[in-house]
Order: sequence, then C-alpha cells, then structure tokens
Amino acid sequence: MRFYGRIIAPHRVGLRMPVSGRIVMVNPRLHTGGEVKKGEILVRLDDFAYRAALAQAEAALEEARAKARENEAQIALEEASLKNARRQLELARRDLARVRELAGSGAASGKALDAAILTETQRRLAVTQKKGAIGAARARLAQYTAQIRRQRELVKLARHDLADTVLKAPFDARVLSAQAETGQYVTPSSELALLADKGRLEARFSMSEDQYGDLLALGGSLRGAPVRIIWKSGHTRLALPGRLARIAPEVDAASGAVTAFASIGGADDLLRKTPIGSFVDVMLAAPRARKVTRLPEGALHDGGRVFIIRDGVLRPRKVRALGRDGGEIIIAGGLETGEKVMVSPLPNARAGMRVRTVKQ
Repeated sequence: MRFYGRIIAPHRVGLRMPVSGRIVMVNPRLHTGGEVKKGEILVRLDDFAYRAALAQAEAALEEARAKARENEAQIALEEASLKNARRQLELARRDLARVRELAGSGAASGKALDAAILTETQRRLAVTQKKGAIGAARARLAQYTAQIRRQRELVKLARHDLADTVLKAPFDARVLSAQAETGQYVTPSSELALLADKGRLEARFSMSEDQYGDLLALGGSLRGAPVRIIWKSGHTRLALPGRLARIAPEVDAASGAVTAFASIGGADDLLRKTPIGSFVDVMLAAPRARKVTRLPEGALHDGGRVFIIRDGVLRPRKVRALGRDGGEIIIAGGLETGEKVMVSPLPNARAGMRVRTVKQ
C-alpha cells in the first residue's frame, strides 16, 4: 500500500546555555549541516566569575565549619567547667549544713553562717550560669550546622553553574541550525543550535480512516509492519528500510486522516543523504491475507453484496470485504472457486435479471 509523507527527526533539541556569559570557544563543527558526537564540547563560556563564585562559596563553607568546631570545643570546655562547679556546689552545701549545725549548738558564729550561705549561693549561681552558657553554645552550634548545610548547597550550585559554562552534545547529532559566535554574550533564553539525532529518522505519513480500517480488517499487528521509504530527487533514488513505529491516537480534525510514523533504518551514509523534511513515498506491507479474492471495486454493491452469474441470471451473494488495494476490493469468504462475478457497472442490477457475458 502506497502512502505519501515527509522525513522528520523525532528526536531534536534546541541547545541553550543554562547560565549567562560571553562565548570564548565554539566547536568548528557546530554549523548548519555539521555533525557532532555525543559528549563533544560545542560551546564554552568565560568561566572566571563562576570560578570566583565557587571559591567564595567553598571559603564560606570552611568558615562555617571552623566556627562549628570552635563552638564544639567551647561546649566541651563549658561542660567540664559545669562538672567542677557542681562539685564545688556540693561541697558548699555540705559546709553550709555543718555550719548550721554548729551555729545551732552555739559553736559557730552568725558571721560564719552568713559566709557559708553566701558561698553556697555563689556556687549555685555559677552552676546556673554554666548551664546557660552551654545552652547558648549549643544553639550557636545548631546555627552553624544549618549554615554548613546551606553553604554545602551553595557550593553544589556554584559547581553546577561552573559546569554549565561548557555545553556538550547530548547525542550523536546533525546540526540543523547554529547561531553561536565567539565573543557573543548569551543568556539562558538564547538558542545557540538545533540538533537532530542522526541515528533516528522517521517518515510521517497519513492514511484515510477507510485505509486504516482496511488494514485492521486484514488482521495481524500493524506495529512493526515492514515499510519501504523511497526518496526521489532528480536522477537520485534512495530506498530505505523501516518499520511502522506508531499511529497517532487522534484523527486529524482538519483532514480527517490518521497519522502514522515509520522508523527508518539503513546505513549511516544513506541516512546522511536523506534531507529532513523531504517528501517520500511510503510503501507499507499490509498483513498477509490467505484464501481471498481480488475484484474491481465496482463489483461490490450496497449491503456488502456481489452478483454471481449463474445460468445467465444475476444472483446476489453476501460477502465479507477485508479492504481495498488501489482500485480493487479484497473479498474473504462468500465465493467459490470458478464462480463468475459481475464486475461491470450495470445500472439497476437486481436479483433474477438476465445478463449475457461478453468476452474481451
């Protein structure tokens, strides 16, 4: 079955720099019609500012880590001091209890008792102050820890921005267009090139709903059906093998046609010679149908009937039509070998009409 379509590149991408800057290098193969390989550097920007930003972010990270280490050491020192203050408080409490006992028996003066009370109060206050200092230090440590996490992300972002000053080819590609020039200042909105995967070409073609229905009626799976894509230009003719890859899920509202896509195979040199967007013939091998009859389309009448000629009389016969191929209809079932079928466009044909066959 012959259809008409165009060559398309289903996998194409417009290249842009993720960051802004001035171009300092352009790959000499990045021009319209050129070819580039996956991972090849295509464009490089001046990265001085991005390297400086990365250095600043790394320095800020180290500063936050140093403050965190300093605070951890301060917490350890305060905790050791708190242990000592608690021991001093315990001794002061014991001394206060002893002086009170002596003062009750008259063996210690009131001045000695006041001094013991003051000492216990000072030692208790010292413990409270150490606890407060430790709590404040831990709060600062939490701040520095959060600052470290934030700076780590800033370092990652700075490294990512630095890496984005180099643009690489995402796949082996043909350059459909290129606008990058050395010295040009670009932003993320500036498209520098349009690439198409040189290993993936497709033929997009349309078929009517009737043709699509006929293919389904023939049975089998349409996906993967072999096709032959023929490109003709002047005295040049290229035939490329392919497979039916997919069928669009919606009928085109404007044309009422079903759109299909055929993947194209073949050697790289043939693919390179095939211009994207060119018009092609698509020869689709329909599923094989066995025990069928091919008749001119005029042989099929309303109601899915044909007229059998027997003893010079028209006799209607219900048949099952599988589909059409060119100007012929494919009939499956309802006919026997050797039967004569009327194929002439006879007006007002009806059952029982007497006819005479004419040899041509």
